[in-house]
Amino acid sequence: MKRPRSVSNDLRDRELMSRPFQKCKTLFTSFLKSLKPRMVIKDDEHTDKIFSCCWMNTGKIALGSKCGSIIIYSLEFNVEKIVEFPRERNSPCSGIHGLKLNPCKTLVASAGTNSNSNSIGIFDAERLEPLCSSSEIHSDSVFSVCWISNSQVISVCRNGSLCLSSVKDDQFQLDFKQEFAHGLSSDKSNRVRDCDVFSSTSQHKIVTLSPVAKEKQVKLWDVTPASIEATSSFGFESQAEYFLSTAVATRDENVFGLGVGRRINLYDNRNSSLIQSLDSMDHEDGGVRSMSLCGNYITCGGEAGIIYSYDLRFPTAVVKSRKAPSAILTHCWDDTQSSLLLGGGSIRLSNRETFATILC
Repeated sequence: MKRPRSVSNDLRDRELMSRPFQKCKTLFTSFLKSLKPRMVIKDDEHTDKIFSCCWMNTGKIALGSKCGSIIIYSLEFNVEKIVEFPRERNSPCSGIHGLKLNPCKTLVASAGTNSNSNSIGIFDAERLEPLCSSSEIHSDSVFSVCWISNSQVISVCRNGSLCLSSVKDDQFQLDFKQEFAHGLSSDKSNRVRDCDVFSSTSQHKIVTLSPVAKEKQVKLWDVTPASIEATSSFGFESQAEYFLSTAVATRDENVFGLGVGRRINLYDNRNSSLIQSLDSMDHEDGGVRSMSLCGNYITCGGEAGIIYSYDLRFPTAVVKSRKAPSAILTHCWDDTQSSLLLGGGSIRLSNRETFATILC
C-alpha cells in the first residue's frame, strides 16, 4: 500500500527539484524588488504606532493604532473616517491589536476599541459605522481576533481566555468561553498572544500561541458553532527577551507558521511536525513582529524594519524587499496578492514614531 504524502515530503522534494523552480524563484525575486512604496502616514502627531491593518477592498484600508484609533484611508491617502465606538470606560486604551474583515467583506472586527482595550468592536465595512462591541466578554486586553464565518469571531485575551462570539442583528453574543486556554491560572505567564484560523466548508480549526508561559506553547483547536476543543499542543524554544516578538499565520488546512524571536518555523498541522526552520532577518535588531503565509511564500517583518519573504520551494534564499522607516509591527497582502500594506513605528514606548506604507 502506498504511503500518503506529507507536506514535509512535498516541500523537501520541491527543494531538490531546483531547476524547474529556478524560473519561479527569479520571477518572485523580481516581483518583490519591483514593489514601490506609497506612504500613507509618517510621524502623524495624532497617531502613535500602527499595531494592526487590513484591506477593506481594493480602494480602502483600515489601520489600528497604539493610541486606540481606527482610521480608514482611501488609496488616494485621504483620511475618510475615524471609527469611534461609544465610550465604555474612562481608562485609556492600550491599542487596537487586530483588525479583521469577515469572509463576505461586510463586517470588520477590532481587537480593542477607542475606549476599551478589553472589548471587541464590530463595524460596518461599507458605511464605516460602529455596530456593537463586547464590553463584558473579556476582562483584559484583547490581543487578536479572527473570523471563522461571516457572523462568528474568535478572540484571545492577555489573561489567557479564548472566546467564540456571534454577531446577530447588530448585537454581540458570547457562544463559548475557555478560561486560561494555555494554563491553569490567570498568571501573566499564561497569556495568549496571537491566533489564526484554518477554514474549510466542513470544519474550522484555529491555532493559538502563548510565548511567555513556562512551557512555551502552541495549541490547535477544533471549532464548532457552539464550542472550542483543544486537539493537540506542543512546546517551542524562545529567549525570554523576545516574548513580545511573536507571530502566527496559516496558509491552508495543513500548514502554519510560527515566528518567535529570531526563528521562523513552519509546521504540518496534521501531526505538528516541523517542516522547516529559518533564521529571521531581524535577528540582530530584535524579533519577528508580523508574518503572513500566502501561496508558496512566507512574508515577515519585525524590529529591524525590513520586509522580507521566503519562497517555500527555496527556503534558504530569502528575498529582502524594502527597509521601512522603523519597526514593522503589522502587514497584510491584498486579495490579488499584488499589493502589500505594512505599518508600525518605534518599539520605544516614549517614541511616537509612526508609519504606514503600501508597496504596489
